[in-house]
Amino acid sequence: PFEIERIDPFWLTMGSRRDSALASVIVHPKVYDLVGPQGAVRVVENESVLRRATADPMSGFVSLREYVAGDDPRMIHWPTTARTGTLMVREHVEVRRPEFTVVLDTSRAVGTAEDFEEAVDVAATLAVHALGSGLDVVVRTTDRANAGRPNPLVSEAMVLDLLTPVRMTSDNDLLALSALFAGGFDRTTVVMVTGPEGPSSQFASSERMSTVRIGEGAKAGTGVVLAAADASEFVRRWRSWGVNE
Repeated sequence: PFEIERIDPFWLTMGSRRDSALASVIVHPKVYDLVGPQGAVRVVENESVLRRATADPMSGFVSLREYVAGDDPRMIHWPTTARTGTLMVREHVEVRRPEFTVVLDTSRAVGTAEDFEEAVDVAATLAVHALGSGLDVVVRTTDRANAGRPNPLVSEAMVLDLLTPVRMTSDNDLLALSALFAGGFDRTTVVMVTGPEGPSSQFASSERMSTVRIGEGAKAGTGVVLAAADASEFVRRWRSWGVNE
């Protein structure tokens, strides 16, 4: 409860009123400005055009090529096959936008509470930057109570609202990556934001995931594309990431 006091201009009388009403104050993660398309977003930009023979309605026809074992027989172009005497199939380019998934590691075992707060800011920053880069953005966490959904978010507000209630979790409340992606990867590229001792879980193959470690003493390693002590240092390292590659 708080108390409001009023005093007249001549300081002769004073009145007060106590207010016992309670209210919640929502504090969103801090979002930093990331300059340029460098860093993890480049991973999905390079995969934005996927050539494949498919009947997917979200793809467009671009050319014909010879049939190879495993191709969908429904994609055989019979007029060309009859004319050339060789089985030919239609090749398509996927026209859906690439998907960028940010996963926040909430395990207590990977860092301190201060490290976690910085990691939340980094996850929010990455997701908002990817939205601004024109990608479909999914945000997931390993917090069982606030894991998020495998659907793209359409605004910065949705990203921040999802990450605001997330908390550090013990093993009983912790989701493994295999549970978050039980339905497979499809067309997404994953960036996991974790603490200096993370990640708490990994995929059998790390080809589709990049790891960012945030926290005091964070170091690069196998599969770790960037390590920083806090969100501010992450932003500085992001700007130079890939410049000298």
